[in-house]
Amino acid sequence: FCGHCQCFRMPCVPQSSLGKSPDYVPTGLVSAGFAPKPPSHAELWQGKYLAAKANLSDLPSLIFWINLYGVLKGDKEHFTLIAPDKKVVVDTKKALTKDYRSWVSYAGKRNSPTNPLSKGTWRGIYQLKRGDRILINLERVFTVE
Repeated sequence: FCGHCQCFRMPCVPQSSLGKSPDYVPTGLVSAGFAPKPPSHAELWQGKYLAAKANLSDLPSLIFWINLYGVLKGDKEHFTLIAPDKKVVVDTKKALTKDYRSWVSYAGKRNSPTNPLSKGTWRGIYQLKRGDRILINLERVFTVE
């Protein structure tokens, strides 16, 4: 018994779904965010690096990362990292060289005494294209205190 009807012998399928194929999404976003270092798959699956802010003293780097599934050879990714003063500090494009079921990629800026990170709100923008089609287009923000 499924709770939707009185079907005890047959699986219950909503009438509205009969004759339709389920939606299939071959490529998509798992998660995205910022980290103090390049993240590993394991760290991301453990839920690390989901914070939206950090203290400047805790950041050896500011890394904008993306975790996707189903990327294909020839897909093009574009990272942009924008500092609180609106200056673009990273603007990088790359074509993938093979297919990946699970894909982690990132771009960032080191925090050094000669070239320190600025306090304020940083913006990370990511885009994944397949041919002329934009598959993923997202923006994340991170506050450095």
